[in-house]
Amino acid sequence: MDMISSYLIPLLYLYFAYRLIRHPAPFGENGGISTRRAKESEEIWNYVQRTAGNYCLVAAVCIALIVYLIAENYEEVTGTVYWVQIGIQVASIALFLPVVNYQTNRKFPKKK
Repeated sequence: MDMISSYLIPLLYLYFAYRLIRHPAPFGENGGISTRRAKESEEIWNYVQRTAGNYCLVAAVCIALIVYLIAENYEEVTGTVYWVQIGIQVASIALFLPVVNYQTNRKFPKKK
């Protein structure tokens, strides 16, 4: 697998981490991570942006490390190893919003 395509998802995660942590979208405007909970208040909005940025940063480092270790241990990344690598990247994307929502609900319990 091509080196650039192997690191595409981690690079995108780094970009989004930078945008969400250093330049978050203002409350109530388009952009950023907009969930139902995030729209409740500016405090929750800011927390969601920061949490999502931190998730992106951790995911980028973990995926880049996995890609590097796979590339170092296998001359050619094909077959099962390729699909494991892709599966880890897809799982990190699929878990993005559930993890952010879980962290938000722990910090700001829903009022009954």
